[in-house]
Amino acid sequence: MSRGQKTLLLAVLLVVPLFTGGASLEPLRCAAALALSWPFRALRASQLSTAPPPSSSRSARVWEEYLAQTGEQEAIPVVARFPNGLVLGAGARDGVKPGDAVSAGGVFLGVIDRVTPGLSRMAAADQPQVRCPARTPGPGDGGPWRHVLLRGGGAGLDVAAAGSTFDSFSEGRPVLVAHWAPGVDDLLVGEVALDPGRSERVVRWAGRLHEVDRVHVHAGSRGEPVSDPGRPLFRALRTNVALAGDASPFQHSLLLPVGSEDGVRRGDWVSFRRHVIARVTTLGRHGCRAQSTDLAGVSLIRARSTSGGWRFSADAANGPDVGEPSSLVFTRGGSTRGPVPAGLLASGRSELVVESGARVVVHVFLLRVELEKILRGVRT
Repeated sequence: MSRGQKTLLLAVLLVVPLFTGGASLEPLRCAAALALSWPFRALRASQLSTAPPPSSSRSARVWEEYLAQTGEQEAIPVVARFPNGLVLGAGARDGVKPGDAVSAGGVFLGVIDRVTPGLSRMAAADQPQVRCPARTPGPGDGGPWRHVLLRGGGAGLDVAAAGSTFDSFSEGRPVLVAHWAPGVDDLLVGEVALDPGRSERVVRWAGRLHEVDRVHVHAGSRGEPVSDPGRPLFRALRTNVALAGDASPFQHSLLLPVGSEDGVRRGDWVSFRRHVIARVTTLGRHGCRAQSTDLAGVSLIRARSTSGGWRFSADAANGPDVGEPSSLVFTRGGSTRGPVPAGLLASGRSELVVESGARVVVHVFLLRVELEKILRGVRT
C-alpha cells in the first residue's frame, strides 16, 4: 500500500467516527466542519447583503398590546401540557399548595396535585381523583338549587354524592362550584347532559385545556388568586452560529458554540430575529446542534390589523397563514413537548434561512430539572 493510500485510509478512519459518534464529540465535529467548509463560507460571505436586519419593535408593541387587552400578564403561565393536566409556572415559593383550585376564563379546570419550589402540576377536573362540590338550578324556573358532589369520570363528570341524580329538567342547566372558597364559588364546571352510553345524566365539563395558556390558581380557604411570580422562565443565551445551511454536514441544522457548560439542554428553543427556528437535539459540553423544527403542538396567537385596532384570535400550530402583510403570529404558553418562550414570531415556513455567523438566541429553560421531576409521576 502506497503512502498516499495509507494517508487516505487514516483520514477515513478518523473522520467517520467523528461524524457518527455520540454527543461528546460534538465540539470536535463543529471544529472539523468549520475547517472543511472554509472555502464555501468565504464564498457565501462575499455574496451576502450587508443590509441591517428589519426592526422588531412593531411586533414587540403588538405583543404587549395583546397582554394588556387580555390581562394575561396577571395570570400564571402554562409551562407544559400532558393528557390529563397542565404544568404551571409557579410553585411553593409563590404560595401554591396541593389542593388549590385552578381556573381560566371563569371555568373550573382542576386541582393542584404536585408542587416543586418553582412549578406546580394540575390534575384536570375530569380525572377520577378530583372532587368538586357544586350546585345547579332545580326543576322549573326559580326552583331551589340542587347541591351535588362531583368526581371526574373521564370524558365528563359523574355525580359522586349518594342519592344525588339529575332529572330531565336539569339537562342543559349550568353547574357551578359551591362551598369551596369565596374566590372559587360560582366558577362554571359545565352543564348537565345525557350520556347515551350509560343512559344517565352527567356534567359535561366546560374546560378546554388545549386552549388555555395562562390560568389563575386560587390559594387556600380564601380562594384569592396567586399572582404571577414575575420571574423569567427562560434565559436568553445569545451566540453566533458556527455553521449553518448547506455548509453543515448535517442538513437543516445549526452548529452552535454553546453547550451543557453554558446551561443549554436538549429541547431548548432557538430563535433568529424573534422567529422561532430550531430546537437543540444533540448536546456536548461546549457545543450543540439545533435541528430545524415545525411548530406542531405549539400554541399560537394571531394578531390581525383592523380599522378598530388589533384583533387577536387563537389558531392551531400548523394552521395560520402568516403571508398576509397585516397579520403577525406569536407563540405562547406550553406544548406537549415542553415549555415555549411566549412572544416569539412563528415563521411561515418550517425553517428560516440562517447563515453561518448569524446571531441567534438559545432560550434556556431555567427550571428544567423541576419540570422533569414534576412530570415523572405522569410517565409512571
